[in-house]
Order: sequence, then C-alpha cells, then structure tokens
Amino acid sequence: MISFKTKKFVLAAALATALGVAGCNLFNPTEDANIRSGDADAMTYEGYIKFRNNEYTLAADYFNQAIAADSTHSEAWYGLAKAKLNIQDLNTFELLKYVNISGGAERLALLDMEQSVVDKYEAGIDTVVTLLKEFIARDTTGRLDGKITYRTISESYMLLNMLQTLFVLRDATKLVVGCGMVDPNTGKYSCDVGAVLNTLKRNKDGESTAALHEVFSTCESNPETMSSVAGQAIPVFDEWLTDNSQTQVASTMCGVLADITEPSEDADAIDMSVNSIIAVTGKSTIMDDDGDGCYDEEIMDGMDNDGDGEVDEDLRDVNAEFSLDLATQTKNIAAGKTQTKDRVVYSSFGPNEKYMNVDIDRDGKLCTEENCGEWEYIYPSYAKRESNGQNYLLKFAKKIKFNPMGLPPEEFKALKKRVAQDYSGRIYNLKARQDSVGGCWVNYTEEQFRIWVNEWENF
Repeated sequence: MISFKTKKFVLAAALATALGVAGCNLFNPTEDANIRSGDADAMTYEGYIKFRNNEYTLAADYFNQAIAADSTHSEAWYGLAKAKLNIQDLNTFELLKYVNISGGAERLALLDMEQSVVDKYEAGIDTVVTLLKEFIARDTTGRLDGKITYRTISESYMLLNMLQTLFVLRDATKLVVGCGMVDPNTGKYSCDVGAVLNTLKRNKDGESTAALHEVFSTCESNPETMSSVAGQAIPVFDEWLTDNSQTQVASTMCGVLADITEPSEDADAIDMSVNSIIAVTGKSTIMDDDGDGCYDEEIMDGMDNDGDGEVDEDLRDVNAEFSLDLATQTKNIAAGKTQTKDRVVYSSFGPNEKYMNVDIDRDGKLCTEENCGEWEYIYPSYAKRESNGQNYLLKFAKKIKFNPMGLPPEEFKALKKRVAQDYSGRIYNLKARQDSVGGCWVNYTEEQFRIWVNEWENF
C-alpha cells in the first residue's frame, strides 16, 4: 500500500535538474563515430563524423541519405534528430539561465527571456519534436531496426515537451498580475504553478493540456523517465518511483493523465484535463469551482462522488493521505480494464494538513475519527462499489440532494455553470441556489454565503 506525501511542485526546478544531467541523449554534444560501413551504414558513419566536427547541416544531409537508403535505420534517425537540435542552436546552458529562479521568487520560468529568443527556441523545439514523433511512431510499430529505441530518447523527448509546455505557459500568463507583472499589492512576483494552472483553467487553454499530454504519454511508455527527469516536479510519481516495482503504477497514472489530456477544443474536456493536473500536483484552490456550494468534493477516480451527475469537476488534491489498492489495480490492468476507476483504485484516503480544517460539504463539521463522511466511500472496497451499480459516492452525498426542480441533465449542468460564474451572488442569491441547485447550498447560512462571495472576489 502506498501513501502520497505532499511536496512542492516546481516544474522549473525539475527542468533545471534535467538540463543539468541530460547526459547521453539528444543533448550530448559528442557521439561515437565507429559505426559499421555499408550502404545506409556508410552514410550514417559519415554523418556522425560530420556531427563530431560540428558540421551539423552536412551531418543532417548524410543522415537523410541514410534514411532514404534504409528507412528502418534507427541510428540514422537518431543522428538526424541530434543534428537538427544543433542546427537550431538550442543551447541548454542558455536555457538554464532562464529556468533557474533565484532568491526563491515564485515567478514562472522563462518570463525574462527575450521574445526573439523565445521564437528561436519554440521553432527549434517544434522542429525536433516533430521529427521525434515520427521516430517514435516508427519504433513503436516495428518499422525501425531496434538498435536505438524510444527508450533511448525518452528523457530528451519528455524534456523537450516540458519546455514546450513552459513556453505555452509563458505566453498564456505573461500579462497575469504576479506572473509577468509585479503584483501592485505586494510589490513582488507571486506566480506559482498552481496559480498558472488555475489561470489556464479559466481561460480554457487547450494548447497547454496538449503539450502536457505528450509529457504524460512519454511517461506512460517509460515511467523511469519521470523519476530521472521530473520526479521532483510531481509528488505522486516521485513517491511511487522510489521502488522499481512501482514503475507499473507510475505508468498507469501517466496513462490516465495522458488519456485525460488528449488534445481537445471542448471546454469541458479542457476543464477536466486541467482539474486532473491540478489535483495530481497538489495545487487545488479549495474553492467551489462548479456552483454546487461544495469545496473540492470530488476525488480523481473518473466517477461522480457527490451525486450531481458530473465527474471530476471539482477535484481535491490526490497527494493528501490517499492509499492505493495495488493488487486490484494490477488485476484490472491485466484484465484490460481502461477506465480511470479501474486503473486508479483507492483503498482509503483522508485529509492532510492542507485539508484538516476544510469543511467540504459546508455542514459545519470537520473530519474526525467519528465523522469523516467527506473522506470515505459509501462502499469502502472496490468490489462492493462495482457490485452496487458502480456506486462511487462519498458518504456525505447521502445527506444532500441535487436538482430539486427536476431539470434534464444537460439543463441542470448548464444551470450549475451559470451559478458558478455568478461570483457576486447578484443573479443567484442563496435561496435561489438552494431551490434550483440544492447540493451543499442547503447547508449554508447567509453569513457563509457572504464568505463564499468574498473568496471569489479576492481570488
């Protein structure tokens, strides 16, 4: 049984570490030229000689000729990727200057990079990533000779995708107060990754989730990569990967996140993607995000936990005191079950320090040993949940009712969305919310409702 521990999520720190220890991968400036001569082999041999002499354009020409002669030649594809990386003049040491954030300032990495440099790196990284995607597609479908594989380049590929993600975040947040601009209230930068992710959620930024999709897809195929490149970035993976026997679990969670972050233009799909990333990175805002009055009422299991008909719409951090049922997860994976509830099976969970004083259903009672319905399934075991109609409700959900007006599901969902966007309470006062939505609003007093409004006004 594995428990999640809370750690600080700093993507920039993970990148700084990764860039500093990149080692024998695409970022390695040297390469052994002792490759067998022959047709494609001879061209590849010449390509590596040119590469070693820093003649990257000529090297790329030789590698392209080798691929034309034999499209299965993995060493030529690998050499071409390395040559393209260097042709683009992507200097990892230059990146370190912008990725490292001195003095503990909570400022997003790369914001100080000049736009011309950003343009150079974005274009260069896009070029190399496009080439690597072709390499990966060929390798994973048996169209390469297997001398160099996806595993060889996975760390570099993940790193490039993490950089792509940072550039997207930079563009999305450079005008956000506290990120690209000093907060006038404090005179300081106050932009952490949690704030950025919540900004992306409000702005429905599908480009960011698409970039993160590639990171998680790489991790799913090679979970050890998450340990060496980004283990310190996401506490869940760092905890799992302390033991090699847990790489399957890490791969499973990466697979779930890869599925959830599948590129989409749909606003609800983007919401779910960012919600899940926020939950895994431990950056929930502990607020009512979906207009039902409850705070972080959902857990990341791909099911409806409060009975409102929606899934994973207002997630709590999953690096609280969550424990996994590894035996059931392994059995489900072996049986080919692919739903989140089958691949991420919780045996128990409870509040960590962050949630200790959070009243999730707003009934005035905190979680104690005698009363913790906000942190317990109605049916504690996976088998019981499945045999009782896939009932994944938490115990507190038995005491609240949704949709008192009996609206059709889509109309009720749209109503909740309108209520959630009425941060001032001027359109939907407390009684209107209790009568139309129900849910946790029925537990509110007028004073609690004023607190809810103030939280959003100050967010």
